[in-house]
Amino acid sequence: MDDERIVDPSEPVGRLRESRLSQSHSDLGARRPSLFCVLGGSMGKVSQYVFSRYLFKVSALYQFPYDISCGLTMTAREGSIIPEYFTVIDYNAPNSRYQTVDAYMEKFGTKRLPNFVEANLRIERLFKAGNYGKIYLMLDVFNLFNSSVINRRYERKLGTYYPSNGLFVSNPTNYLANEILNPRVARFGVRFEF
Repeated sequence: MDDERIVDPSEPVGRLRESRLSQSHSDLGARRPSLFCVLGGSMGKVSQYVFSRYLFKVSALYQFPYDISCGLTMTAREGSIIPEYFTVIDYNAPNSRYQTVDAYMEKFGTKRLPNFVEANLRIERLFKAGNYGKIYLMLDVFNLFNSSVINRRYERKLGTYYPSNGLFVSNPTNYLANEILNPRVARFGVRFEF
């Protein structure tokens, strides 16, 4: 039997790499080179700058009587950077290495996605099965407040300008949404311990 896979198991699903701001970004207002990360896109997701200046994560657990536990996790972070630029391709440039240049419209990091806020809830009830073990009934609710935050967008790449013939080709994926936080999902589960 043929073992066909849609995704190669040796290929990582998401990659996190560290980079320094390039010279073109430094010229646009960054006073000193600073670090930012790019989360590599795969499986239909676009790459995204993930440099957030803040991230808060709070977890709480409360144990009620009758072996009932309730846990809540909240995560909040600043939205990802969305650069706005267009590309200039000049085939008549004297140095063929610099035929393609990205022209940024504003200081890098000015435009961002909305702030990301998510809350997840878990309620769990323990039942003792005599001397045989324990049975846990669980209810998980992801995205408790059903927020529809946009996680990823295509960059604001306006298009490509060709000065040799004066042609401007607009980018069809300019600022399109690529990923929205999943809607509220409830999951029921049972766990046995023997």
